[in-house]
Amino acid sequence: MRPVALVLLSLALAGSLAACGGSSHKTASTQTQTTSAAAAKQQVEAAWVAFFSSKTPPAKKAALLENGAKFGPVIKSMASSPLAKNTKAKVSSVTVRGTTAQVVYTIYVGSTPALKRQKGTAVEQNGQWKVSDASLCAILGLQGSPPAACKQLSKQMSS
Repeated sequence: MRPVALVLLSLALAGSLAACGGSSHKTASTQTQTTSAAAAKQQVEAAWVAFFSSKTPPAKKAALLENGAKFGPVIKSMASSPLAKNTKAKVSSVTVRGTTAQVVYTIYVGSTPALKRQKGTAVEQNGQWKVSDASLCAILGLQGSPPAACKQLSKQMSS
């Protein structure tokens, strides 16, 4: 599993709306919410695709990751891995709930799925959707020993 985790590290990087009152016409507020949810889904998908793309530079990946600065050194060191070449993600679904979103995605190396139908989380920070650091740490955990930034996150979540 270590090569898969290295590949994935190197990549690093709506809620349903009911119609009001049974009417077949949407109110302006509902239309705005629907538009906002659709825009959020697109932004989440774009963040995940860019974060897990082998073509995205490490600095950009760090910007697409929640608390990305903490993972900068790890992202940079893995970016040069030969295993990282030709990787990408395909998002199959996004469910937005407030400032978080559940994401179902598959990581590919070339045209071969390396991790199928993984579940992760995106978070909105300062108006920008990002891959959650917990999602990255879950992937990195596949290699056995996650980096220090993940261990710190785990300590914060348990306190």
